Amino acid sequence: MCGGSDLVKQDGVFVCQNCGTKYSVEEAKKMMVEGAVTVEGTVAVEGTVKVDKSEELQNLYVLARRAKEADNSENACKYYSEIILKDPDNWEANFYLVYYKAASCKKGQIGNEAYNVSNCLKSTIRLLVENLGTGDQAKGFIDGIRKDLADIAGPMIHGAMDVHEYGYIGQILRMQEMLGNCLKEYPELHTQAVEAWKQLIDTYVEYACFGDPKLDYVDMYGYTPESAVQAIYELDPSYEDPFGVAKKLRRNETFITCPKCGATMRECESKCPQCGTPKEEIQRLIQERQEKDAAERERLRKEREAKEAEEARKRAEERAEWWRKNGKKVKISIICIAVIIASAIGAYLIPSTIHAKRAVAQVTQAEAYIASGDSCVAVYNFDEAENYYKRAYSCVQDIDGMDHVKNNIKRLQKLLQQAKEQAGKDYDEALRRLKIFLDADDYKFNQYSNECLDKMIQIDPTRKETVYYQNLRNK
Repeated sequence: MCGGSDLVKQDGVFVCQNCGTKYSVEEAKKMMVEGAVTVEGTVAVEGTVKVDKSEELQNLYVLARRAKEADNSENACKYYSEIILKDPDNWEANFYLVYYKAASCKKGQIGNEAYNVSNCLKSTIRLLVENLGTGDQAKGFIDGIRKDLADIAGPMIHGAMDVHEYGYIGQILRMQEMLGNCLKEYPELHTQAVEAWKQLIDTYVEYACFGDPKLDYVDMYGYTPESAVQAIYELDPSYEDPFGVAKKLRRNETFITCPKCGATMRECESKCPQCGTPKEEIQRLIQERQEKDAAERERLRKEREAKEAEEARKRAEERAEWWRKNGKKVKISIICIAVIIASAIGAYLIPSTIHAKRAVAQVTQAEAYIASGDSCVAVYNFDEAENYYKRAYSCVQDIDGMDHVKNNIKRLQKLLQQAKEQAGKDYDEALRRLKIFLDADDYKFNQYSNECLDKMIQIDPTRKETVYYQNLRNK
């Protein structure tokens, strides 16, 4: 209890001559860990006697942590000072003794105390790792240190502002940055290092910039968070800081995607930060994927060309078959029209002649509409083609003896519906291939994906899929 080693046997027990504490024989044996003990009245000791102080040390920890929970800086400093005398290698006492001195310092001492906290962090983290390793328990204590630093940073910054010592603010911010720098030395604690730097940036924005990261206080405070942002960026390239520093850094770097885990990594890194795959293996896998994608694109190109050639051949056969079946009727229709026109001119007077001329003009106009409709079908403008066929039908609707022409126009309207359905199928096929090409090429347009999109635009430029991928290509 008192640290003394002068023990005397009295009435069957050993009594400490300094504080009067009584111990049984068994308890005395436990404390006599070195040398031999001869008991004859007064205890005679040969060698060195060590007294077990673990219970006393545990009591000091209880008192120190209780003061810490109550935010009692004076008592916390007192008990942690006693602990460090008995256990100099204890990380908790090494850190919180300096921490609570800084928390209770006067405003004029803020800069020095912040500097002392920064200096003790390296030894604190080293002792913590040596005693606890880098497991979950150690990470939990490190999170507590990070939060405690954030708790005193704000009041210390306000205290420095009250006495117009703006240079202290830079030292306070470096205090938080130093925690991340110390943790960076241990790969297993990189996540905690990133969190420490992020906490620093939050403190900088909240107190130094008054919530506005666009304000420039570098000249006043002698500190800029760019080094912390760059440190985060090296471990986490996806981080977006409020100052836009990481965005500028990304512009100057090339990123690749790990084929094994899908993580984004910088091309300059030697291995994947997530799965640990070496860069040489990643490059080999990327090369294999590119070769596979190129072979797949070539296969799809040949398949597309073969299908288009087959479709062109079928269309040519259909046109030839149609003219074989209907060519004679078309010629007869033209001859009949000519005969009717000639008869009308010869049989009637001027009014009849005018009527015949009008009939010829209507038939000629109908033929022009039919030709225009066929042209619209060729460019997938089906609505316009339908209008032309309707106009053609209206031209010959009132002319007697034109039933075969009318039937021909109706047949063309049915073929138009079939062409519409086929165009829909062609559009869906072009959309399917476009998605394959874009997925194979990381959503970058190339010769083949551009051909698919152009086909979609030709068939239906107003469809939402066409508009979406057209906007994607423009971006």
